[in-house]
Amino acid sequence: MATLQDVYRPVRKEMEDVERIIAASLSEGTVPELRKINRALRASPGKRLRPAMVLLSAHAGAYRRRKDGRGRRESIAKTAAAVELIHVSTLVHDDVMDASLLRHRKPTVNALHGDNVAICAGDYLLARAFMLLAETGNPALIGIASRAVKDVCEGQVLQVWRRGKAMGLKEYDAIIDRKTAALFRAACGMGACAAGLEGSALPFFGFHFGRGFQMIDDYLDIVSDEKTLGKRPGENIRQGEWTLPALLLLQQVPKASRASTAERCMEDMRLLRRMIAMRHVGESVWKAVNEEMRKAEQALDSLPASPCRQALHQLLDLSVSRLK
Repeated sequence: MATLQDVYRPVRKEMEDVERIIAASLSEGTVPELRKINRALRASPGKRLRPAMVLLSAHAGAYRRRKDGRGRRESIAKTAAAVELIHVSTLVHDDVMDASLLRHRKPTVNALHGDNVAICAGDYLLARAFMLLAETGNPALIGIASRAVKDVCEGQVLQVWRRGKAMGLKEYDAIIDRKTAALFRAACGMGACAAGLEGSALPFFGFHFGRGFQMIDDYLDIVSDEKTLGKRPGENIRQGEWTLPALLLLQQVPKASRASTAERCMEDMRLLRRMIAMRHVGESVWKAVNEEMRKAEQALDSLPASPCRQALHQLLDLSVSRLK
């Protein structure tokens, strides 16, 4: 099985460019307190999955054979860095809305500095992202990113609005399409756009990969432990945000008992885990994830063979393996 480093190998040098740009973006500014927060965020970088997908999508074309290849490489790196800053800004805001105290096994910005500062820090990251996109001179990139941010905001509002209320798979789909899949779609679409590719299937790949990715995360958030996740498991369920495994479980419960079962599961994660195991909900999650990854794979198969297309195939396999 390939590792994440194997997936990143075709764009390893460009990933170094992305890190340089992120470091420069987060070290600027005249407010020492904000620079301190940004240094802490850089010290806990996460997987850098989305910027890697920008770069891999861009390399699906042959932009390095163009006369403007060097300048285009810097533009693509700035695009990838911008996507990562947008992603981190959403995490900072998510932690405020979810009252989360840990991320990547470290205290969140809101845990250390309070909600007001965290909101401003997230806004700052978003502003820096759009400054980078403006530097590329490509307004289409700003358009794609703006739509993605709009979708993420809509998804967050939908999720919070549904807390503690009955919902079904249709509402779940509407939330993950916006909160997660939209930014993956944008990452792949912006990579293709920055490289001058038109009519690419890469946004379709990103969208369905993002849906499957979120389904996996939602399952692991229930069945995994804090050491594995780097944060307290089951936070969404405790707040009344029903994700795919819990919704699939409730479908197996008689309607008359669903409300009481939901309430009991919110209060007792061990009960929820036992019921999910007893009713083989994991198999249903597996089927849903594989359907999304199958659609993503079909999109990749429409692209010409290349090391980067192969890396994106490896990413699909690696993601699904998290369920094993």
